Amino acid sequence: MKVSHVLYKTNNLEASFKEFEKLGYKVVYGSRKKPHNALIYFSEGPYIELLEKAPVSSFLKAILRLLGKAKVVDRFNSWENSTEGFFEICLENNTTNFKKEEKISEIDSYTQKLAKSVKKKSHRDNAVIVDGMDDLMVRMARCCNPIPGDPILGYITRGRGITVHHSSCNRVEDGELARTVDVEWNSEFSFKHPVNVRVITHDKPGILSLISKAITGIKVNIRSAIAKSLPDRKGSFIFEIEVKDYSELLKTICTIESLEEVISVTRV
Repeated sequence: MKVSHVLYKTNNLEASFKEFEKLGYKVVYGSRKKPHNALIYFSEGPYIELLEKAPVSSFLKAILRLLGKAKVVDRFNSWENSTEGFFEICLENNTTNFKKEEKISEIDSYTQKLAKSVKKKSHRDNAVIVDGMDDLMVRMARCCNPIPGDPILGYITRGRGITVHHSSCNRVEDGELARTVDVEWNSEFSFKHPVNVRVITHDKPGILSLISKAITGIKVNIRSAIAKSLPDRKGSFIFEIEVKDYSELLKTICTIESLEEVISVTRV
């Protein structure tokens, strides 16, 4: 079994490239455009690979895991956590725990696959930014129906793209954390989000009209309302309203709670 090459972690590829050149070594970049590595060749024997931290986002790492490339992700994590200097020996075959080197350039092909499967949109039309990228289309989970201001996380599913859940949603399994990506609300996005609130009241005539007027009085639109009487002479109402963010939802809830006939108001 022969040694193929030795990995050297550098925090500044360009500076290390010039330093080794000054020492008389033949150094070449791994690629012409935005290189992340450089190779130092010798007349014979193993070569040295200078490796700078690759800009691989948590989003892309999650995609790689779904494509069956968990070992590639583990390798990236190993590179990122290593200190500057020599940190790994790579062998010419795959018969031991040292795995064959998989080049960073392979990421391009996975990125292209992702771009074909995810529809891109203008950042102004996207409520959520995925791991720093504002041109990926996502959908809101119906189970928890998050709105701007809620803490959120992105969840990658096969064939369905990225779904945004409330961070406390119990539909996201603890064992599937590898499929989660960092997401944040887009401050430039303006849209009314539907959300349901349940109102429990004393069952009195005209209470539905009273609550509806209170909601529309603060310029919040009501999409639908479902009312029913409870056995203990109480009324139950489910209002689907449209709000721009969490603060407007709180304002609406406080407005409804201020009514004398109202017992409780909860988001559902």
